[in-house]
Amino acid sequence: GGGVAKLAVTNCVFSGNMRHGASTSIGSGAGLHISNCAGADVVDSLFVTNGVAFYAPRALEIRGMSGAALYVANPKLHCRGTRFAANCAVTYNYWEGGVVMLNGNCGGSVFENCSFAGNAETLDSWSSGVVDNSRGYGGTLSIYLSSASQAVALTNCTFAYNITAARCAASGLNVARGSVKAVDCIFWGNTNGYHETEEEVAALGKLGADDILVQTEGSVALENVLLSSAGELCTR
Repeated sequence: GGGVAKLAVTNCVFSGNMRHGASTSIGSGAGLHISNCAGADVVDSLFVTNGVAFYAPRALEIRGMSGAALYVANPKLHCRGTRFAANCAVTYNYWEGGVVMLNGNCGGSVFENCSFAGNAETLDSWSSGVVDNSRGYGGTLSIYLSSASQAVALTNCTFAYNITAARCAASGLNVARGSVKAVDCIFWGNTNGYHETEEEVAALGKLGADDILVQTEGSVALENVLLSSAGELCTR
């Protein structure tokens, strides 16, 4: 968009927008890419099987994707009654990744009555070595706003049975920069399958989390939120 128009998406299905072969630049937002407009509403919609084929990334060189299902750069997003299911993201080292990603000037965004279930994130074949940066962008919902003071709200949302193989990520919510307030939300059965090496733990500590990861420039406030266990909110 040109910065003045507002996008409205209602009762839409984004399905099967998926990369199966190798590529070093496949773009962000395989399902839907929203950037540089005055604002966006996504209501009562479904994002399913977008991103990359789950079997492909380890065997092929696939890079260049953020927000496999939905990528939002700069506008404020109001997402209500929308489901994200069975989408697959790919992360390259600590860069890129995320099934849904808010990037930039997205402060004031709201997710209301949304579900994130059965999504996955995997590493591409080039991902190796010790992470040399404390920030990672992977996760089912990845938040990287323009400043730490910008805020996003989650209300009545469910994150269930999502998985990631990404370091510096959470299988549920990853807050790299910005503030998130979650009210009446559920995080359940999410799994981070990346196993840190002893060298990585010594250099950086624990890199990821199952439900929620709060990074250096991020903050999270929880009100009436159910986590898989008491230890599944990780701050680094």
